[in-house]
Amino acid sequence: SAYFEDHGGYEYAVRFYEEAFRFAEKEYGPENIVSAVLHADEQNSWLSDALGKPVYHYHLHVMALPVVEKEIRWSKRCKDPELVGKVKAVIRQVSHSKKWASKKVVDEAGRTQIIKSYSLLQDRFFEHMRDAGFEDFQRGERGSTREHLEVLDYKIQQDKAHLAEIQERI
Repeated sequence: SAYFEDHGGYEYAVRFYEEAFRFAEKEYGPENIVSAVLHADEQNSWLSDALGKPVYHYHLHVMALPVVEKEIRWSKRCKDPELVGKVKAVIRQVSHSKKWASKKVVDEAGRTQIIKSYSLLQDRFFEHMRDAGFEDFQRGERGSTREHLEVLDYKIQQDKAHLAEIQERI
């Protein structure tokens, strides 16, 4: 929320998320996007208090199908031995694991590590947005083991921190 407020508020958020949507189109293919909605239905109470005006949390929800192309090959049961193993047809299928495969890398010590597919997606998003001119925002911490909090738990955590800050000022 502060990032968008610092750069012009709603108008800047719209430009940012238009570019984020272009990334989604590139990542999924425009024909595979079912829905995309930009909205600001949550008020950031901490920032609203700090700035003395209502500040909303802008966010984009994209629903898309992870469609991949799969090659169907002739099997050993084929009567023509020349065709065995050759591509019979290419079909489109929904496959999360094939669309976003994790990646194995070897570190300096020779240990194999797996970079999770979601982390790779975050890298691609960050690079896309930076290349599009949004240079002063931060990518999340790579390899973080932080757990996702439900909305209510997150708000409680934020409110506790905000209350502690108010108490300290008092």
